[in-house]
This record gives sequence, structure tokens and C-alpha cells, in this order.
Amino acid sequence: MRFSPAPPTVQKALMKQGRYWDEEEVRAAFEWMFCDNFTRLVRVAACRLGCGLAIDAEDECQNFALGRFRRVIHFYDPSRGAFEGLLVVCLRRYCGARARVLARRAARNAPLQGVNLENLCAAGTPESRFLGNEARTIAGGLIPMLQRVLSSMSVRDRSLLQMQFRGASMKDRAAALSLSLGAAKTAACRARQRLAKKLGPATATRLALGIGGAR
Repeated sequence: MRFSPAPPTVQKALMKQGRYWDEEEVRAAFEWMFCDNFTRLVRVAACRLGCGLAIDAEDECQNFALGRFRRVIHFYDPSRGAFEGLLVVCLRRYCGARARVLARRAARNAPLQGVNLENLCAAGTPESRFLGNEARTIAGGLIPMLQRVLSSMSVRDRSLLQMQFRGASMKDRAAALSLSLGAAKTAACRARQRLAKKLGPATATRLALGIGGAR
């Protein structure tokens, strides 16, 4: 990626380590990167965030500029490479971490409207296997109740259950919450057990949610 030429003040600063820059040099470098080259950095952020989160690229660039830029300057050493390269590497790492945070936030905040009730599998109790389509019809009428119950649960439990309702695989659920596959299976099982306790055994069975074991 080609950046615009650095102004004279910054060119002078780039000859020494970042921890020795004065305030004028820091301000000039900030304007060079986040005014003159902001569009280029936004493209870097959008690429790292991915298609689904690219709309947040400008906001994340601004957050990085305000919260991380001085730290990048502090670690700059001209003997180890160009300042622009260091900044891009740090921005990519920051956006990678933010992408995981934003994905988890989207997963737990997404509403249950439009849930595919075919994904409410009857896998947990002997009674639920005989309910079939009747259980799914009942489940459709109880989604508002599910919303209220889920809102009272922890963020992780709510995220795991909502992703299950949408048919997400256990591997996808583990990745969204940065858990190992084994930890995600254990957490999902416990979340379903806590949901069953809140709903009551009769309602849990009628919903045919497969409360009894990990999926």
C-alpha cells in the first residue's frame, strides 16, 4: 500500500525511535496518517473486519486512532522497519480482535423473529420424540416467552441458545464465542439445562428443544 509523502516534521521524527518524539511530532504524524491517509487505512480495516462488518471500518479506524496510536508510536524503531508498516500491522491486529467482539455482539443481540422452527430438534427427552410437528407449532406461539426468559440469562448462555435456534453448528458457536469445541459443548449443555429450569419441565418438553444433552 502506497501512502502519501510524510510532511517534513514527520520525516525528521521518523529518523528516531518513537518514544523520543515530542508532542508536535506526534500531532503531525497523527494528521499524516488519519487525515491524509485515512481512506487507505479504512480499506485495511474493512478488509480485516470482513464483508459483514465492513460498514464499521471508519468507526474502528477512529477508535484505533484515539486509543492505540500513541502506543504504536512508542514501539516504533526505524531500524526495524517503516512506521507505515508497523501502523498497518497494528491496525490489522486491532480490527481482527474487534471483528470477534462485534460478531459475538451481533449473535447475542439478534432477535428471534424468523427463527426456522425446523431447527428446534426433538433430541433430549423421550416424550419430545413423539411431539413432532405439534411441538414446533406450539414453539411458534411461545417465542415471545422465550425472548423474555433469554433476556434474563447470561450473555454466553443467551448467545449459545440463540445460535442453536438458528441452526448454527457447534463449531460455529465455539468460534463465535472464542471457545474450544469441548468447552462450547459443555457450555451449551448447561445453557439448555438452565433454560429448561426457567421454562419448567412441561414447557421445555413441549418446545422439543433437546434440553437433555449436548448437540
